[in-house]
Amino acid sequence: MANTAFTALFDDVLPHVPGCSQPIASDAIRKAAIEFCERSWAWIFNSPDIDVVNGQMAYPFTPPGNAVVSKVLQVWYDDEPLTPKTPDELNTLYPNWRTVTGTPIHYTQDDSRNLLLVPTPDADLTDGLKMRVALKPTIAAADIETVIYEEYREAIACGALAQLMMSPKKPYSDPGLAVVKLEYFESKIGSTRFKVQKGFARAPQRNVAHFF
Repeated sequence: MANTAFTALFDDVLPHVPGCSQPIASDAIRKAAIEFCERSWAWIFNSPDIDVVNGQMAYPFTPPGNAVVSKVLQVWYDDEPLTPKTPDELNTLYPNWRTVTGTPIHYTQDDSRNLLLVPTPDADLTDGLKMRVALKPTIAAADIETVIYEEYREAIACGALAQLMMSPKKPYSDPGLAVVKLEYFESKIGSTRFKVQKGFARAPQRNVAHFF
């Protein structure tokens, strides 16, 4: 998929913060994009089907190179939806859940890089695991998927401007206007997440969980 560099937002940001350097503006844009995607679930990614391996509990996420998984939205094993559980919940359901084997019915996470199937699969299954996740840019990302850029350009720019204008003792410091920009940023996060959740509510198969 096509990506757009964060620098494409300079025209939306730099004219409003005179004296701000491009590196500082770029950093603010990246941070705003990360926060927006993390909290809104706007950047949805359907992971390629994964082969399930007998005895393997953990399956690493495979997002695009400029992104990391911020939230697991839905998981299917052999086309059946799995229910999310926290490790503490699993400790109640299965005192030894890390060693139990069988057909997976739950999923959980120990970290932000892997998905755990519970029980641990007791059979191989080609293309048996499907995941839908929400992404956010990495801390080192220089770009973002063009669809996200085009849809949420104004919100990300407002988030960056709010950060910059809140900076004290800068030529572009403007706490009053920063509040206005931040209110729009927060509003867009809320409305976008509502639409995502509403879309999953209409779906016949849905699990939404995130433990990290």
